[in-house]
Amino acid sequence: MNDQSKMFVPSVELSAQLKTQSPFLCQIKSELVLVKRNFDAHKLEQIIRPTNRLSLGVDATSLFQRDHDHPSDSHIGVALGRIRSVNLFNVALRHSVQASTLSLDHV
Repeated sequence: MNDQSKMFVPSVELSAQLKTQSPFLCQIKSELVLVKRNFDAHKLEQIIRPTNRLSLGVDATSLFQRDHDHPSDSHIGVALGRIRSVNLFNVALRHSVQASTLSLDHV
């Protein structure tokens, strides 16, 4: 082997190695960006401390009633009739934000 062929092989291996590492490095960078965004979001959530509450009032007594009125009806028909008679009578959504003593400069 001459000296030129020895010099050429490592440069090919190096360029191939850089091409294979490039997607890997891009993936690492994108993961680091995602981790930083999640960290910033968590810090912001600690500062403003949002809370949510959803309350539902449901009348599902029809699901548990015994139905002797129509014994000839199919079980599926009876079940569908009971499900259709379930009523939602109260919906309440409460959202609150409580400011922390931390300032936004620390985020």
